[in-house]
Amino acid sequence: MTFEQDLHDLLTNHEQTTVSDSFGGPRLGTKKAPNFSVSTMARELLVIVQRYPTHNISIKVKLLDEVFRNQSKGLVNFSSEFLNLIQRIIRFSFLIELTNLSISSTKMKTRWFPGEINKGLGNTTQKQFFQPGNDPRSVTFDECLKIFEKVTDILTLEIQDVEFFKFLKNLLKDKYGVPYQFVFSYADVNKDPIHTADNIKLVINSDIIWLINARPIINASLEKNLSDKIRVKSYLSDRSLTGKDKTNRAKRWEILPDDYQFSSLENCWSVEKKLIESLIHFENFPQEVFDQLVSKGLISPSKSIATCPVTLENFCFDAINTKSEHGKAEYQVGHLLPLKKKGIHEGQNISWQSYIGNRIQGDLSLDEVNVILDKIFEKKYGSIKP
Repeated sequence: MTFEQDLHDLLTNHEQTTVSDSFGGPRLGTKKAPNFSVSTMARELLVIVQRYPTHNISIKVKLLDEVFRNQSKGLVNFSSEFLNLIQRIIRFSFLIELTNLSISSTKMKTRWFPGEINKGLGNTTQKQFFQPGNDPRSVTFDECLKIFEKVTDILTLEIQDVEFFKFLKNLLKDKYGVPYQFVFSYADVNKDPIHTADNIKLVINSDIIWLINARPIINASLEKNLSDKIRVKSYLSDRSLTGKDKTNRAKRWEILPDDYQFSSLENCWSVEKKLIESLIHFENFPQEVFDQLVSKGLISPSKSIATCPVTLENFCFDAINTKSEHGKAEYQVGHLLPLKKKGIHEGQNISWQSYIGNRIQGDLSLDEVNVILDKIFEKKYGSIKP
């Protein structure tokens, strides 16, 4: 056996014992299949590293561990924090969450093991194989291994910087982002295949730095359903039966790049930041939380009331920070230019909307809505001027 074969078999076998019939394979008994355990894979990978101490990747992992421990003044090899980091490297390098055949949820799998997925072809839907050469998101195990190696190289260099290490530690501790949130993205989202070593890049911008500092302060004042809503609307796809990718709650950067719901990780950060910044300016937002954000230099002390972009009514924090029935939320999230009209899932195109405002807009752009409202006002009152 070799390092490569051991790791390939570990990940492939674990997928086969967890994925069940989600992608056309045989059903694993009558009970719900277990979830793919990234934490288990991380621990097993470190066992393989110890088994092949002279392998190039083993050396890189140990070097990363050494730098990590030096920065954190730790004394124990492969600490829990380091294991957390390895989990995220594995998740990014080797794995993807695809929407299952029933389009009801996502299931974790490797990037190389074949499986059936539903794809849209014009007005029809066909089952197609997710496998290297047949889907831009699928690549060989060897390519994933190159990505793992490159990510390890980048991190080994970067964490020697004190500020980067501090950011990384805060990222690893943060519990409000999506599971296994990380800071690697794609240089060219239109590349086919997209998931290659020469197409990945480290991305740390002002949005994620702001979010890592603001999330703990903000989320302490939010009901769980509101916190979950912000996370879902920022990072996950809606249920779709009409796009090129039949998807439901998948990571937006892991759906087909030419599908209308696709968005880069960086754009998703900007969406979450925009939704939180707007929420801060709702009427009755807790003053003590606002003051804490100001004291941390995260927001300006000036305060204006956020309004619905369609109806112009003031938003009220008490109305949104409460439990609501599914589909009957007082406030919703909408794109000013709908995604199906070539809008982009990014901060400058996202907004909270009142329930009525969202219904008025429908699948129109905000500009189209305003033209219609102006015409209605003009017909009723003879002029749109005050």
